[in-house]
Amino acid sequence: MNAELSFRQERERLQSDFSAFVRSAWEIVEPNPLVWGWHMQAICMHLEAVRDGEVSRLLMNVPPGMSKSMLTSVMWPAFCWTTQPHLRFLCCSHSLDLALRDSVRCRRLLQSDWYQKRWPIQLVGDQNAKAKFETTSNGFRQAVAAGSVTGARADHFIIDDPHSVESAASEQMRKTTADWFLEAVPTRMNNPAAVYDDEGNIIKPASSIVIIMQRLHEDDVSGLCLSRNLGYTHLMLPMEFEANRKCVTQIGDYVFEDQRSEDGELLFEERFPREVVERDKRVLGPFAYSGQMQQRPAPAGGGIIKREYWQLWDDAEALAQGVNDASAYPPMSYILISADTAYTTRQENDASYITVWGCWDRGGASAKAFLSREGVKLELVDSRDTIPCVMLMWAKELRVPMHGETIERLSGEPLKAFEERQRRHWGIVQWIAHAAKTYNADKILIESKANGITVADEIKRLYKAASWDVELVNPGSVDKVARVYAVQSVFTNSQIWCPDKSWADHLMTQFESFPKAKHDDGVDSTTQAIRWLRDRKFLERQEEIAASINLSAAWKPKTKAVYDV
Repeated sequence: MNAELSFRQERERLQSDFSAFVRSAWEIVEPNPLVWGWHMQAICMHLEAVRDGEVSRLLMNVPPGMSKSMLTSVMWPAFCWTTQPHLRFLCCSHSLDLALRDSVRCRRLLQSDWYQKRWPIQLVGDQNAKAKFETTSNGFRQAVAAGSVTGARADHFIIDDPHSVESAASEQMRKTTADWFLEAVPTRMNNPAAVYDDEGNIIKPASSIVIIMQRLHEDDVSGLCLSRNLGYTHLMLPMEFEANRKCVTQIGDYVFEDQRSEDGELLFEERFPREVVERDKRVLGPFAYSGQMQQRPAPAGGGIIKREYWQLWDDAEALAQGVNDASAYPPMSYILISADTAYTTRQENDASYITVWGCWDRGGASAKAFLSREGVKLELVDSRDTIPCVMLMWAKELRVPMHGETIERLSGEPLKAFEERQRRHWGIVQWIAHAAKTYNADKILIESKANGITVADEIKRLYKAASWDVELVNPGSVDKVARVYAVQSVFTNSQIWCPDKSWADHLMTQFESFPKAKHDDGVDSTTQAIRWLRDRKFLERQEEIAASINLSAAWKPKTKAVYDV
């Protein structure tokens, strides 16, 4: 009797405590010894809350190697069936092979002597396959690939890594997965809403969607959940702790917090000590490490163009350059407008982006010559004690048609109010012309693509008498990433400046996420401008100036006339 009582108590404990269930069942499906980490307790806690109806939408972002699939796709359905064998699970992954792998492991656990002794759940003989098996209580677990949900409905929909690294890099494949997630997944729920009794207790929980994945792109499935505020409880645990991104979730009356406190603390040091993390960081590179390990689809400070590469135009710098304060720019020798045009009003489409750049010479730097005309090494400071720089004077992201509406001035309406109201109806042509007039531009650059060619033609037609020139720029076969790398050295040489303005911050943030960002129109506009200025010697780097001075200072033999005169 004591043995039977002990057995029943243990079974009840395993039915109510998912982490205890995992510890006991681990060796049945995994030959490697269990190494327990506190993050596993956190995952178990949140999945328990889903089973109990306290959470119906759960998003978990954790690095690979944290046993996330084992806990969520293998152990959790078996745990839920210990008390509710009628539950139905749809379990998907980006690859059907991965979905089938976890389905086989879950079935192996259910049919093990350990499980059957405690919960003698029987599987239906005519529906007991790798892809789908059913219980005699009409529950089932079905494995599918992301994007191919059948007509089945479920109580719990588990989405385990909906993107592969390769598919996340493809815009078309990301869009296909996003459309499936937004349009197909929500329609596969048995109980769209929870059912309560008169006292407010849950009789039947709402069907759940559980997503567990690593971040691979700003616009991946996690990005959709977060950017659209789809109501997901978000468990986010990076490999290295970042205090400003500390994870806090609410489960009923309980508040969960990431237990770490110091930046850089590791998530699972028992399995991933510092030397392993640093090794993987070198192998993966900044972008892959940031997404897969830190759950941020862009490295802190940016990848190719870091935020710190931008030089801030503030009051102190303005005074050093002879300007009263940062509200005014230094005198510009040349002003360039660069536009990436995609005239459209739909928010999900690419935007048009206009940037205005002013060229100026910043004092306080030196370009040195190292050879005299006689070939003697000297340390001479050139009279041009300046370095050419470029200032981001203004930037604007727009989703507007090519031409705006023509509106009439209201009776008695002040001119300023009319102009402000009129501006809200401008198209991309009017916005570019406005920037050119406001900043007295010398040149307007527009990318030579279908939309750009039309916009350039319209500006030339409507503003024939304007002082600026319009030039179409063909980027050729060079891809966007290569274009950014081509201008990286100008950023690292402290030649790119911007004011402390929200529109400048917007552009820096887009660069910070590139090439993982959802939109990169500002990046295109910027690289177009800087490459054009570089090609025309507006933005020579210090070493290039020094080389030019060396060349001019070097000894040259006198040329002789071909014929005596």
